[in-house]
Amino acid sequence: MRSSHRSSIGKQKSAMVMMDTLESRRLLSAAAGGTVDLTAALNLTSPSSFTIKPGDAVSFSINVANDGSGTAKGSMKSTISTSANSDGSDATTLWKVSNGIIFGADASLTFNYTLKTSRKMMPGVYYIVADIDSNNKFHETDTTNNVSVAPQTLTVQSLYPSVAGNSALTLSNTKGANKGSTTNMVLEMAESATGALSGTATVNGNPGAVSGSVSLTGALTLQITSGGVTYKIKGTDKNNNITGKFTSSNGGGGTVATGVGSVGTLEGTYQGTETSDATGTTKDITLFIATEDTAGNITGSITDSTGTYDIYGTYAEATGDLNFSLTATGTSTSYTVNFMAHAFDGGISGNYVDEIGNDPGGTFNVSEDVGPTS
Repeated sequence: MRSSHRSSIGKQKSAMVMMDTLESRRLLSAAAGGTVDLTAALNLTSPSSFTIKPGDAVSFSINVANDGSGTAKGSMKSTISTSANSDGSDATTLWKVSNGIIFGADASLTFNYTLKTSRKMMPGVYYIVADIDSNNKFHETDTTNNVSVAPQTLTVQSLYPSVAGNSALTLSNTKGANKGSTTNMVLEMAESATGALSGTATVNGNPGAVSGSVSLTGALTLQITSGGVTYKIKGTDKNNNITGKFTSSNGGGGTVATGVGSVGTLEGTYQGTETSDATGTTKDITLFIATEDTAGNITGSITDSTGTYDIYGTYAEATGDLNFSLTATGTSTSYTVNFMAHAFDGGISGNYVDEIGNDPGGTFNVSEDVGPTS
């Protein structure tokens, strides 16, 4: 009996010691001698442009500080995510990282990481978000300050050569009834993450649609339909310079090159008419474009029955958009002209707004009368 009683007491002491040991370990890993309150500050460090393609590496740092009164010891798990929002909301996890820490009160340390992105990452502009101690291992008093959004944004470009946006092309016909002629087109394309292309087209002033694809090596296939004609282009895109060959459903075909026109394309004298939307009145006008520089700035004059006025404006060759204004003494007349490829055929047409007050606006059409002066 006596022996049995001693054995029982011994077992109870042993169990009590084991509980004390486990409890002290748990407390040590969480907050030895006080509370833990970790804070984070995230910064992207490279590439310096903060621009990558899917699969590229990104470097960043997270400064972690303990604002609590105790010591945090153990493995700190963190998640790094992307968000379309500046506050880091609706984030998508990119990476999970862990670091062993021993942080006393007021301690801080900066952790540096270089990690590769996924090749499946969608193109876009992202905010990078860090959430430290994401599983709250250290039983923090405040977890709202564990999340940090980097002040820099990360731009992820498409893996594919970018042909999105405006592309101005010249198609030179080398066969068929239109042999020797050129076809000017401006394509406004959007690009998917798989390299598929779609959008709108303007072919010699006529609206149309474009579809196609671009490969990782820049191989380009396009189909443009406009004015009842279908154009099929096969070529390459290198540094946004498209070259190749085309065929058309009207029996044409030939070569394709980026760009329509050149510096000085619009320089010259144009004759035409101006028609008021309010009154229907039509009057003759002469438009003279004296200079067009490499930046697309134009100068010249416009003459109608009331006099001759200097004009100043800009011309975007890639899209065919022309905007200019004139100022008369004590009054101001503004013309806004929007046109596409048809301008390269020697004509300009568009709308105007007359701020003099007698004429709220209208349309005008002019054709080149004298060849370029440069």
